Amino acid sequence: MNASATLRFSMLLVAASMATAAFPSTLTGVVHDSVGKPTANVFVTAQDGARKMAVTVFTDSTGRYRIDDLFPGQYDLRARKIGFNDGVSANVALGERDVAVDLKLQPDDAIHLSTPGAAWLNALPNEPMKATFVTSCTICHDQGSALTHIPRDAATWSGIIHKMRTQTDAYAVIVQMDAGKLASWLADKKFGAKPAPFDPFTKRANVATQARVTEYAVGDVTTWAHDVVIEPKTGTAWVGDYVKDELTSVNPRTGEQKVYPAPIHGTGMHSLAFDRDGYLWITLQLVAKIARFNTVSGEWRIFDGFSPGSLNHSFAVDSEGLVKTDASGRFYIGLWGGNRTAMFDPKSGEVKETQLLGPDSDKPYGIAVTSKGVIWYTKYSDNKMGFYDPATGQNKEWAMPRPDSGPHRMHIDNDDNLWIPLSGYGTLLRYNTRDGSQKEFALPDADSFAYDVRYDSKSNRVWITGNGGNAIYAMDPKSGKFTTFRMPSYLSYGRVMSIDYSTGDVWTALCSYPNKLSLRDNGVLVRIHHALDLVH
Repeated sequence: MNASATLRFSMLLVAASMATAAFPSTLTGVVHDSVGKPTANVFVTAQDGARKMAVTVFTDSTGRYRIDDLFPGQYDLRARKIGFNDGVSANVALGERDVAVDLKLQPDDAIHLSTPGAAWLNALPNEPMKATFVTSCTICHDQGSALTHIPRDAATWSGIIHKMRTQTDAYAVIVQMDAGKLASWLADKKFGAKPAPFDPFTKRANVATQARVTEYAVGDVTTWAHDVVIEPKTGTAWVGDYVKDELTSVNPRTGEQKVYPAPIHGTGMHSLAFDRDGYLWITLQLVAKIARFNTVSGEWRIFDGFSPGSLNHSFAVDSEGLVKTDASGRFYIGLWGGNRTAMFDPKSGEVKETQLLGPDSDKPYGIAVTSKGVIWYTKYSDNKMGFYDPATGQNKEWAMPRPDSGPHRMHIDNDDNLWIPLSGYGTLLRYNTRDGSQKEFALPDADSFAYDVRYDSKSNRVWITGNGGNAIYAMDPKSGKFTTFRMPSYLSYGRVMSIDYSTGDVWTALCSYPNKLSLRDNGVLVRIHHALDLVH
């Protein structure tokens, strides 16, 4: 290409960029139900296949929707509401002028994926075996999957439990239980025959119907996009692929993606967190290492020194979601394998592991550090919590208040309260590390499988991913009241949350494993726009 042609090409690119910025496009319309009545609280999604982005809003009380600030291009539109089949309009051309498209929901021809996983769990009686089932199976799979909507006999259930336990033997996520009793119980209760009624807009849920949600498709059907983190300086989203050894960045505005392959294979990229110097840290679970990634240069640095089979799990983070360090700049990592926690010095690369109480088979899961430097942890599979004080060497632990609680990824607030999601019961536990007092809060949706908790000091809210309820909840710790953000996609199994403080957006990655059980061809990142401004 000669200089003149290069100049013309550059000018075209600039003109195209200016046109895109100068002429944001808008889609509007009305959604009707299957008998022609305008319908409120319907998800309307505009999917931009070229950019791998989908933007969703709710219809208002008159059934109207408005999706603005869209790029010109081709869109597929979808209207979605529990109790109906989707209404769709494909290949809608959007240019510089606004376009109006009405949509009609279709009659529901069967019980299908519009019913959230929590509704199927709601159909089970609240007996002890229910919590055993939830903590054993929903740690990987949302129970709203069509594959679970099949009543099975005890022998079939027993075979499934054996298969799952064998497949995850190295990671050992399934709690210890009597598989025969669980199989017989599921068969006797006819799990999968039908769900219980489910109203996503109950008063207690306090759904933020003004919310705008953008979903970003990443990778392919084999991708396990586990955790997402937002870069504080740029607002860029970063996600690690657990099975493909790839780190991906996503531009929130344009959807542009860049892939950075890890320098080693079989890593099992798990938790991601930025430090205050702008470095991205990643636990490489399957190779007993952690990585530091420079987002500017693209340079990787790998740190080892962890025991074989340590299954490095999570970093302790502060109330802004950054790696939490002590006075010497060291930070802390929970090790799922071998019943240990680790202290890591990023300057020297030194690793100091601490053996915890209990057998080597115990599995530390969540990790948090108090203002006095005491390390707290939960053991998901072992139904325990405890602490280790590096200053004194004191280590204590005890059983959770109820059996099969499933204490997942917890966080700590600025008053040293632990906020622990109890997946087995769809509740949130507040535990005061200073005086030992505790209180349990029921999430707005019964049997919502709570996975991650994030305390946010700027909004003074506790954020919880509510799998099975297809939701993210924000709770006011003073009043105990919730704001619920509903996810527009079925089987929205949210993992860790991250907050962009420059915009107030809250993010998570949808990661039910494998993707095919969620009827997805890729991993998904979810961005709730200005969520911090919408909490009540």
